[in-house]
Amino acid sequence: MGENQADIVKTGIGLLVERTRKYLYAPVDARQALEEIGVQVERGADAVAVLREALPPEPAEVGFLPEDPRLAALKSGLAISRVDWSFAYSFAAVRAHQHVFSKGDRE
Repeated sequence: MGENQADIVKTGIGLLVERTRKYLYAPVDARQALEEIGVQVERGADAVAVLREALPPEPAEVGFLPEDPRLAALKSGLAISRVDWSFAYSFAAVRAHQHVFSKGDRE
């Protein structure tokens, strides 16, 4: 392999590693979570408030409102890890789509 090809491989691998690390290790905040579940947030809007509105408590018949601790952290304004978000993503997406997107059908 020529020197130019080796430079291209080093550059390509470096970019791949950088992007992977950024994706895996960058924390997910309310704005990022909303973006990933498909809820638009206006620039300057309070993403935590929008997330709370998009993911209201689920009704339960146990005397309290159970909430996934990862979603509760996001709704409190804390960022969570990408791994934690990957576990909570599907539940958040379903709840948001049931609440936010079906709201337009009811109005």
